[in-house]
Amino acid sequence: MAGYPPQQGQNQYGGHPQGGYQQQPYGQPGYPQQGYGPPPAQGTPGLVIAGAILALVPICPLIGVILAAVGLGEAKRRNAGVGLAKASIIVGIIWILLSIILNVAVRM
Repeated sequence: MAGYPPQQGQNQYGGHPQGGYQQQPYGQPGYPQQGYGPPPAQGTPGLVIAGAILALVPICPLIGVILAAVGLGEAKRRNAGVGLAKASIIVGIIWILLSIILNVAVRM
């Protein structure tokens, strides 16, 4: 038997000095615990970036709004770029409304 006679601080069975059973922690060591949080971000989708750029340009905000709206679904799946997609949609809609208002004002 290895370790016989018992070392200082151990009983004759190699356990805890008071003779009680020392329970090992659950799970296998070396493996990270699996969580239930949101999946890690995978990067902003290209449609959202393209939509943001085109929504800022006053010449083609409608295309930017469409691209950002399509990219919003992918952004939600990836958990990245959702705010940029929503902001692009809002800015594009503002540009569209301003162009309509200015167009009506000029024609009057």
